[in-house]
Amino acid sequence: MFGVNYVSLYLSQEREAALYYLYMMADGRISYSEERMFGTLCNRLKLEESWKKEVIDFCKLVTSNNQDMLSIIKVESSMGEIRDTGGTQYHWWLPSGNLPDHARMIWNLVNLGYADTDYSKPEQEIVHYLLDTWKIPKVLYQEMIATADTMAALTKQRGWVLDTYTEGPEQDEKLKRIDEAIDKLHRSIKISIQELAM
Repeated sequence: MFGVNYVSLYLSQEREAALYYLYMMADGRISYSEERMFGTLCNRLKLEESWKKEVIDFCKLVTSNNQDMLSIIKVESSMGEIRDTGGTQYHWWLPSGNLPDHARMIWNLVNLGYADTDYSKPEQEIVHYLLDTWKIPKVLYQEMIATADTMAALTKQRGWVLDTYTEGPEQDEKLKRIDEAIDKLHRSIKISIQELAM
């Protein structure tokens, strides 16, 4: 076809990172804490800096016509197509993986949703769509939400301890207990996700 440019993300890690970035854009803004968490997720995916930039550029181009993120994420057939008004055709499909991989992605999305302390309605709609698409057990999602709520409360408590207690052994001990509780919650979710493979 003449006059049409094609843009795609082929690597599974790129598609997963694009899912996270589109998700962060869903509520109309990307917070500093979401941006930091996205960087951490890209590092876990072993996504080179040039690929990360390619993912961000792709997401910004795909959304330049102000289409809502859920509609973009739903275009996930074997070769979903989103045509931009400028004559560029973008191809998007969901990241591949098995049930534990998809559950891990849902957990990452929930954490991104809580990163700015506002798990917004557009973010929840995307997660609910993916839960149905990937057939993630509802009870696992409920565990994720309960865990994220608890972690958010512990993070708030951590801030209170930092503001209230002066540096020293008492503050250190309180922070250590909070950090251990957060780590224990992370491990518990990881175990629940791994159990899906059994």
